[in-house]
Amino acid sequence: SLKLQNATFKYDDDASVRDSSRFDAKHMYSNNINASFNNASFIKDTIKARIDQLTFSEQSGLSVKNLSANLKVTTTESMLSDLKLQTEQSLIQNKFGFVYTNFHSFWRFISDVRLKANFNHSYLSSTDLAFFIPTIPNNKLNVNIDGEINGSIDRLQFRNFIASTGSHTQFKGSFGIKGLPVKENIFISMTNAGVQTDAYDLEQLIPGKGLQKKLEKKLVLISFSLCLKKR
Repeated sequence: SLKLQNATFKYDDDASVRDSSRFDAKHMYSNNINASFNNASFIKDTIKARIDQLTFSEQSGLSVKNLSANLKVTTTESMLSDLKLQTEQSLIQNKFGFVYTNFHSFWRFISDVRLKANFNHSYLSSTDLAFFIPTIPNNKLNVNIDGEINGSIDRLQFRNFIASTGSHTQFKGSFGIKGLPVKENIFISMTNAGVQTDAYDLEQLIPGKGLQKKLEKKLVLISFSLCLKKR
């Protein structure tokens, strides 16, 4: 077994300028790291361990209250299974990891590292998401999520995905997002997707537009389906 108490971790790429608006993989600093590992093994290029507990605070503002999982790290993949990750606002469960050509891929995290996740009975706060994608509005919404995510940040694919927030807002289907994190480059494609919402939830999702006042007398519930495919 291995334990860490009040440890720190720091990594800086001197060739790049720190982006203080989000989590910056080229400039990482975490403190108050407390961890407990068991059943660790190192065979050839593969590290395995059971993380019983991991807590830390990152300089971006992200704070992990607890993380437990089965860890596997190789030269091309880092994966957490049987995962339970809890922050102040979010809870992520089941499976999450990164796939890459080699560790140098993290220098170009947005395009060269592929996310691989399967979420079950999880919820994600826009506050936490904004640490990684600052162009997403931080309107303090919690989104319940189930489904699969695959792809790099600039080319994400969501399959069999269910997301719900507010009182009446739900998305169900498969879709892709290209162009993140640059707001002007974002393109969304959907396949067999269904969406429903109402005037109040729209005002929370898109604040400052007065949508609730404009729409509340004209609709009770919006519901529609989409099937968009690239030629």
